[in-house]
Amino acid sequence: MGLLSDRVVLVSGGTQGVGAEVARAAVREGATVAITGRRAAIGEKLAADIGGLFVQADVADVASAQASVATVIERLGRVDALVNAAGLTDRGTLVDTTPELFDAHIAINLRGPFFLMQAVVRHLLARAAPGGVVNVI
Repeated sequence: MGLLSDRVVLVSGGTQGVGAEVARAAVREGATVAITGRRAAIGEKLAADIGGLFVQADVADVASAQASVATVIERLGRVDALVNAAGLTDRGTLVDTTPELFDAHIAINLRGPFFLMQAVVRHLLARAAPGGVVNVI
């Protein structure tokens, strides 16, 4: 029995990088894992490889992010933990960062994770269930 046996873990940005490794580790620890990401082909392949669920979503789009939580709950019955691993790492300097790049960082690295947490915490409160949230910064 692993540390996450009988837990449903949702990993945003779970199709690559840190998110994909978190998803793999959660499966090794016994979790049922759902991953989200923008690229369906990559997400579906990883989900098949780890025996998880892929839900296409863009965390920059609040409605898409919230819908991904609803889809996971519908398909897997619940969410016990959220790992916010989606992130934008494009860099600019103080001098050359455009308003568009700044807004993209806020949408993907702050706003999206906030509303994913909100959706998951509302679900946990409605179930009167314990749970957890990890934000990868």
